[in-house]
Order: sequence, then C-alpha cells, then structure tokens
Amino acid sequence: LISDSQGLDPDSLRLLKTVGILNLITTTGTNRATRELVTLAMCDSPRYNEQRDYWGNLIDKLLKKGIITYRRQVDELRIWQGSDFNVDIAVNLEIEQERGSLVNLLTALRPLNPVIAQRHSYTTGTLRYFERRYFDNNETLELLQLENKDSDGLIGYWLDEIKPTRIPSHTADGKPFLLLMGNKLDILRIRTREYAALKKIQALSPELQTDGVARKEVRYRITEAEQLLDDILIQAFYFYETVNPCWVQGIPSQINSVTEFNNTLSQVCDEVYHQTPILWNELINRRQLTAQGAKARRELITAMIEHSELEMLGLSGYGPEVTMYYSLLKETGIHLPIPECDLERNIASQPWGIYPPQTTSKIYSFWRAVEDFCLSAYDKPHTLDLLYDKLNQPPYGIKQGAIPVLIAAVILYHLDDVGVYHNGTFIPVLGAQHFELLVKDPSRFAVKYFEIVGLRSEVFKELESILLQAGSRKTVKLRNTTLLRVVTPLYQFVKRLPAYTKQTQELSKESLGVLKALQETIEPDELLFTQLPLACNLAPIGTIEADDSTIAKTMKTRLVKALQEINSAYENLLTRCQSLLSDAFRIRSNDITLREDLQLRAKTLAEKCVERNLRSFVQIAIDKDKSDQEWLEAVLMVIGDKPPSSWTDEIVTGFEGKLADIARRFKNLEALQEKITSTVEGLEARRITVTRSDGEETHQMVWVDKRNSEEIEKHVEKILAILPNDENFRQAVLTKLTEILLNPNSNV
Repeated sequence: LISDSQGLDPDSLRLLKTVGILNLITTTGTNRATRELVTLAMCDSPRYNEQRDYWGNLIDKLLKKGIITYRRQVDELRIWQGSDFNVDIAVNLEIEQERGSLVNLLTALRPLNPVIAQRHSYTTGTLRYFERRYFDNNETLELLQLENKDSDGLIGYWLDEIKPTRIPSHTADGKPFLLLMGNKLDILRIRTREYAALKKIQALSPELQTDGVARKEVRYRITEAEQLLDDILIQAFYFYETVNPCWVQGIPSQINSVTEFNNTLSQVCDEVYHQTPILWNELINRRQLTAQGAKARRELITAMIEHSELEMLGLSGYGPEVTMYYSLLKETGIHLPIPECDLERNIASQPWGIYPPQTTSKIYSFWRAVEDFCLSAYDKPHTLDLLYDKLNQPPYGIKQGAIPVLIAAVILYHLDDVGVYHNGTFIPVLGAQHFELLVKDPSRFAVKYFEIVGLRSEVFKELESILLQAGSRKTVKLRNTTLLRVVTPLYQFVKRLPAYTKQTQELSKESLGVLKALQETIEPDELLFTQLPLACNLAPIGTIEADDSTIAKTMKTRLVKALQEINSAYENLLTRCQSLLSDAFRIRSNDITLREDLQLRAKTLAEKCVERNLRSFVQIAIDKDKSDQEWLEAVLMVIGDKPPSSWTDEIVTGFEGKLADIARRFKNLEALQEKITSTVEGLEARRITVTRSDGEETHQMVWVDKRNSEEIEKHVEKILAILPNDENFRQAVLTKLTEILLNPNSNV
C-alpha cells in the first residue's frame, strides 16, 4: 500500500520494513531504531562508507516525505502512522518562539519541593526545611526573600555558565542561603525547551482535538521528554558524576555526595539556630497544629491561667494537654514548687507557680527573648506579631505552635508589671479566650511594661510579706522602711497621672476606690491595711490574726488589676477618640492610617481655610514633626479646646458633637475644590453633586483607591447583573442609591 500511494522504490521499502521491525522490538526491549542502528542494519559491512552515506540520504528523503518521523529526545526513527499534523515542525516552531528564561521554564515545569535537614530535625525535635529555587544572573541575590516565611532557609540552583559575582550568606529576611551551580546546562536547556514546547502543543494545538494519531504521538513524546528532563536535572545538580561548585552561607565549599550535602544542611541549622529550644512533642512543636493539638493547647493555657498554684496545673490523665505540659512547662523547669529562697522570706504564695527556667535550661534563651521584648515596651505597647517574627528568625527559629504557651508563661510571671492590650484597649483580666484570638492574629495584641508606674514584682512581694505579718503589728501607726518602700511608689504613681485620669468616672468600681484611697489617704499604714483592702472589696486587715496568704494574694491580684486599669485610662481615651476621628472623616481603607489620610486631604485645603478653628485643625493635620501621640493630642486639643490630658468627662461627652461639626465643615470645604489631589499617587478624586427638585444640592468628594479597582468592578458587575436592561430604570436606581449614600443621617 505504501509503495502504491507513495511510489517508493524497493530500497525505501526495505528501509521502511527495517524501521518497523525495530519499532516492534522497542515495545518489548530497549533497542531503538536510531539512525546509526538502522544504517548499519542496511549495510553489508560497517566499513562501507558509501553504503552508509546512501542509506543515510535515503532516511533523510523518507523523513522529508513524512513517511517516517524522528524523535530527537531519544534519537529514534519511527514509522509515521498517518496524520496531517507534523509534530517535529510544531515543536521546532514553538522552540523558536519561546523567549522565556530557563529559570522561568523550570520553575513552571519542574518546581522544586522543599528539602528537610534530616539529622538536625531528628536530634532537636524541630522539623526544619529549606526552600529550593532556580536562579540565574537576571536576579540580585542580595535581595532574595523566602516565599514561605515558615521556611528555615533557601537553596538556590544556579542555571548560568557565568558564576555569580557576590553570594550572600543569608536571605534578606535573615535565613541561611546555599547556592549550587549546575553542570550540563546546554543539554538541560535543550530538553527543557523541548518539554515546554510539547506541553504547549498538547494544551493549545486545535489539530489534536480531531487527530487521534497526532494526539497519541504528542503524549508519547511528552512522556519521553519528561523522563529525559528529570534525568538531566539529576545529573546537573545531584553530585552523581561531577563535583558541583557550591557556596554554603557565602563560603565556597566542596560537596561530593548527596549524603554530604544533607549533612551540610544539618550543620548549617546547628550553627544558625543554636538557641532554638529542644521540645520533644510533635503535637505542639510544629507550624500548624491539628484540631486535637489546638484543643489541647487551649486547655493547657486555661489551666495555666486558672490553676498555676496546683501541681500539674490540676491536669490529670494522659491526654495531649498533659504531654504538652510535661514538654513545655515541667521538663523545662517553668512550672515548679515555690523556690526555697522565697519560702525562707515567708512570701505569700501557693506551693506551685510559674518561674523563669534555669540558665542551663534548653529553653532559657527563648524565655529571655520573650522577657526582653515585653520589658522593652515601656514607651508604647509593642504588638506581638513583632515578637512572633523575632522568634521565627535565627538564632531561635521556634515554631508557632509552642509560642502562645510560652508567651503566656512569661506574661503570667510578669503579671504585676506587664499589661496586655487588645486592639489598643487594656485587658484588665486575661483569659484563655484572649490567647485563642492571639493565635489567629498576633498583630491585634500588644504588651506594655509599666515602668512609669514604678511598681515591680519585688514591691508586691514586699506587700504580701507585710500583709502576712499584719497580725503581729504592735501599733496601728506602723512605720518602717519596708512599709514605706511599698507605699512610696504608689503615691508617686498617682502623682504622675494625667488630670483626666484623676477625675474620670469611666473606671471600674474597684479602680475608682483604689484611686480615691491613693489620693486622699495620708497615713501609709491606714492606706495599706484599711483603705486599699476596702477599695478591693476586702475587709480591713486586723491586728489579731495573721493571714493564711489567701487575703494577701487576693488583694495583690485585685490591686494590680486596678492600677493597670488606672494607668491605661488616658491611653484608652486616646484610642477611643482616634476611632471616632476615623469614622467622622471616613478613612478610605484599613491600609492607611488616620494621620496619613488627613495629611493628604488637608494639604489641598491648607491655603483655602479662613475660619480660625478649621484653619488650626488643617495646620495640625499636616504637621509632620510631632510623634503620633503628640499629633493626636494636638488634633484633640483643637477640637475640644483643651489638652486631652486635662479633659473632664463632660468634655469627653461633648467631643463627639464638636467633632461632627468640624468634620462637616472640613468635608464641605473639600467638596468645593475643583482640582483636588490629582497628583496623589494611587488615588483618584470624584466630586458628586445631587440637585433635588426644590433646588437643594448635596456635594460629596469621593476618594477612589486604585488598589481596590478590581474589587469595585466586581461589585458593579454584580449590581448591573440583577438590574433589568432598562436605561431609565437603572438611572433611577442610581439616583436613589446616591441620595441614600450621601445622606449623613442614613443608617446604611
């Protein structure tokens, strides 16, 4: 049939039969119909060069006619089963048109999975893995960052014949960096482009939809090309044939085997993460906890908060929360009986408590890191997402599962002098629910060290000691050095409070009582043994019986909470007013602060204001020299006609009315400007005017953030989809919607 349709001569038929037989053999063996093998099979002797040239030319003729096809990846001739689609031509065309770099092609076709530092992970109990990515001279290695912040390092695979000029020791986010230089890059480049071309043909060529022969041929070639690409990748980077040039943290190194390379990863982790705590508990020492692990952690933190004075925190059995307790608190020496030195001082404490681990403990460096972070927050609260980032970085590298438990331990130990804030509001009583929210979003929580208070744990220990010894007092007018050491900081604390805090009634009953006692009581013993207990809803401490430590512990706990609430009153006022300002001036998005927004908008009005109060507000709004708190206080002073530190509750009540008035005048002036912030990058301004039938007009300046344009388009499409295709009706809906949204009294 072939000879009739193609007019083949006998030699061509013999050659074609030879290729066909070898193709059949290939299905059950490893021999392939290579050009060399087919040529030798047709010659009487391999030494007859003329015959070899003859049959070689005949092969080229059959290829040109499309009777046989040549699979370049595996060097094989095959009988073409019949198709109008020429795979070879299509592949060559795609390769010629391909402009992507080898890095981009391999990243898309053969992305590299992370690799584990096996020995280090096994000996420390912390699983560490390295990201792997391809690089070439088109990238600046000094600016590299990890794609996954939980990764412990980065391994680069260099796909360029020219060595990089400078190789950093770590990524821009502080993780260790290793670089391997590949071999046989020419072959790797060819096979990658062929494989990419075949995948593109399979996905995009319409001819394959109706041509089963061509579709089968492309699938076969993709399988072969994929195997060949994987083989050359192994040869290029996995030390089987040659020693790859390698840089470990910027230092040239020689690695001779995969085993040696894996050991190098562990050595790097040993050096970089030398302060990571050793926690043998796979339930908690991981990045993401399972549902069972999260529940056990929640129960453990609850027990820490409610039953720290009990052995094993009151836990029993063999559940996961118990194993976490032993790994994180018991074996590390954080939860233990009260130290003998405290017992000798007769400190009022329960038999068990939370204490810093010994300096020799594997977890001591982590405790110090958390403690230093909390105690350094004396100017303003520090958000806990910063602490998470610090602990995730070298030299700690602790996984997020254990962080909430250990943060809770440090905070509970420093409960006397470290306060916790949620969304800027002080939390007087910590609960397990707060730590659950902390796990989901640490950026919403912050800690602050009450250095300005002047009260320390030692002061409260002295307070407990005095209260315990109250029963042995000889006189009512007890005056000694220890007593004064406790009450003097309390008096100094009240003296430094803002005038607002001293007069406000927006505090709890206990806090108001404590504040009144500190302001009005002169005698130290009267303050300590009568007025403060009464303010804390306790009976006065008498002179007959000594306390059994219950009253002392209760009074200390309630007093600490009251003092922290008093100390945070002014900050809470500023936070509340800032929220009201954001609502009144309609801040565009959560990605921009109140100050940034008002500065941008007030700049366009700075030369337009005539009215004195509004002009003062605009001038303060564009001020860049003040700190954030000073700026906010200045804004509030303009609105309230008085520094906020000296406000009264009556001024606070009238603040919202004054704020609404100045915000209305600000936005009215804003709406009158025809050309407004057209040069502000990323923002577009629209002025909307609605004129009613009675002649009344409503003006509104609308700010469009280009970053939200796609989201806005989606909502517009949804609205249009549900409206009928009636132009008048749609315009009527637009008019009504505009009136509602521009109405300041609307509840929408």
